Amino acid sequence: MIQNNIIFESKNLHWFDFSYSGDFDNIIELFGILQKGVSDSSKSFDQQIDDTVKSMGEDERNEYFEFVDDRQKELSTEYPFLMRRALLMITYSKITFWMHQLCEDACLDKKCDTPFPKNEDLKSSKSYIRNVLCITDTALDPYWDYLNAIRLIRNKFIHYDGHLSADKDNIIEQFIASHKDLGVEVNELGFLTLGSGTVESIAKYCQQFIAELLCRIQALDIKQGVF
Repeated sequence: MIQNNIIFESKNLHWFDFSYSGDFDNIIELFGILQKGVSDSSKSFDQQIDDTVKSMGEDERNEYFEFVDDRQKELSTEYPFLMRRALLMITYSKITFWMHQLCEDACLDKKCDTPFPKNEDLKSSKSYIRNVLCITDTALDPYWDYLNAIRLIRNKFIHYDGHLSADKDNIIEQFIASHKDLGVEVNELGFLTLGSGTVESIAKYCQQFIAELLCRIQALDIKQGVF
């Protein structure tokens, strides 16, 4: 059962790992629950079809199969696609929220002179982490590039129903080519599709990235706003 996540109001980095990690765990668990629900519905419908056609003649069966074909496609293809797409939106909103929360907690916990960003977006959080907290080591660059690509993919679903423009989406195409295990693909019509493990992989990657940032922030020794 999914447990209610607790966001501590103390603004203390001591509790941060518990809060953000549990939130992403909930997404992963929710995905499994929804995936099972869609799969069970599809199996139940298939069984219903099998039971129904037992008493039908061949011609009647053919007409019936044509009638239920669209419903089968919905359950086997369209519903899983919509579910993965919706959970991608949720996952990206979580990463932007927790990045912003990390900046806020770091500012308060470390008594930083520079206020944390007002805007809850990835660009603002990245700027604060790099330019104010001075966490700029190149080992983190692949993480930032990864999140930027996820942001672009998410925007494609929001604004263009997942359709790629061949001359404008090189970053997305390069990302897909270099992360084949993620399960993101482009179909024959030029629309993005998400694999069965895509959202879970992204959620785990986000957990890992925030853990890396948290370790670095906890190690900061800030004196009078000087890093």
